[in-house]
Amino acid sequence: MGALGISFFNIQLQNILNSNKENPLKIYDTNFDIPHGTCIRGHVQVVDIARAHILALENVVVEENQIVSIGSGKGNSVPEVFKTAEKVINRNVPVDFVEGREGDPDRLVADIRKATEVLNWESEFTLLDMIRDAYQAIIEDSPK
Repeated sequence: MGALGISFFNIQLQNILNSNKENPLKIYDTNFDIPHGTCIRGHVQVVDIARAHILALENVVVEENQIVSIGSGKGNSVPEVFKTAEKVINRNVPVDFVEGREGDPDRLVADIRKATEVLNWESEFTLLDMIRDAYQAIIEDSPK
């Protein structure tokens, strides 16, 4: 996948890579009303988004507007994301759980039922794929 793996994870993964004992990764809020207390977020690979756009263009119906949400349809907790990143970068990530930010919702995950019905689309990339691709992009872009 190479550089096409660039996504939200490039920014987050850079924060993870820069974390150390003196500068741990900050995890905001552990008081959400879900089992582990951290928020749930949906993630989607940029290649999946591009594929959805192509399918939308191929299946466009003139004079009919539709809104279709694209995402994984699944959410991942903050610990799932950094634990998956630890597997990819092959080291522990020091974390510091800090007070949450006002207004952060506990769950943001796209409902992809319409994408599945209208476009016959669903995401093909996993969280591990996305983080691995973002990490590869960072490594390839790093000064030698």
